[in-house]
Parts: sequence; structure tokens; C-alpha cells
Amino acid sequence: MEKAATATEYTAVKPKPPKRRLSKAERKEERTFYLLTSPWLIGLLVFFAVPMVASLWISLNQWDMLTPAKFVGLKNYNTAINHDPLFWQSLKVTALYSVFSVPLGLICSLLLSLLLNQAVRGMRLFRTIFYLPAVVSGVSVMVLWMWIFNPQIGLLNTILGYFGIAGPGWIFDPKWALPSMVIMSL
Repeated sequence: MEKAATATEYTAVKPKPPKRRLSKAERKEERTFYLLTSPWLIGLLVFFAVPMVASLWISLNQWDMLTPAKFVGLKNYNTAINHDPLFWQSLKVTALYSVFSVPLGLICSLLLSLLLNQAVRGMRLFRTIFYLPAVVSGVSVMVLWMWIFNPQIGLLNTILGYFGIAGPGWIFDPKWALPSMVIMSL
């Protein structure tokens, strides 16, 4: 004896409804959307996608910018990984920088945001000082950090000298360059 079919065994496929034409106001809204997002899309292409594709193409070629590029495939990657000792050193330095810089940045950012949210006397001045690096030129900030980390006349070593501590070479010393970069990123 055959079993009767249930409604769940046979489900009808619903046809898709015909695509509705957009009204004049909806078409105008759609054009406005594309117009307003186009600067971001163009920036994404010009400053992100095109440089990434160009970098990939350059990495697969032997090219000195004076002669035409010669396709060598993955040979450049093989050379970097197997024959260049600085490749592994750069990966190590990048990993160490990330391990220290990211957690310290998150912790300091959280603490600063909590501090900026408090009702403390002089908060306007503190907020101004805190925001100042965002409006100052990158070159000026670099010169300031060079002055702070200068081993002979730098601000940091001068302060350490008041306590009888001989300061390190900071960014000029290979042992202290990475900690200096982590401090600057904070």
C-alpha cells in the first residue's frame, strides 16, 4: 500500500514576481546615491585596488624602471624567502612591532577615552593637547620626535640625565629602534 503524499513533500516553486519599474523619485534617489558614493569608489580604485594590482604585477617581473619589465613569475618570491636574510628579519620586526604596538595602542586609547569623558578641571586644554597631533603636519611631528629621541640633546635623555640615568641611542641604536617606534606609534 502506498503512503499518501503530505504537503511538505510537494512544495510548489513560486515564480519570481516581475521586476517592478522604479518610480521617478526612486530613480532620482538611486542616481543621487551613485553620485554621492562615486568619490569613495574612485578613491578605492585609484588609491587601493590599482596600486595593489600594480604591486602584484611588478613583483612578478624583473624591472629596474630603466629597461622594459621581464616576466619572471615567482622567482622574486623564491629569492626573497630562500636567499635574502633580511626578509625573515623584517618579518620578525613587523611581528614584534604588531605584538607590542596593537595591544598598547588599544589599552592607551581606552584609558584616554575614559579620561576624556571625565569632568576634570582643565579638560578643554587636555582635549586640545590630545588633538593637536592630528592637525599638525607630519613633517613637524617627525622633527619633534627626532628632537625627543636625539641621544645627545634629546628631551627624553635630558630628563633621564636629571635622574642619573644614561639614556640609550633610541632611534639611532638598533637595539632601541623598535621600542622607539612603538612609543612613537602610541
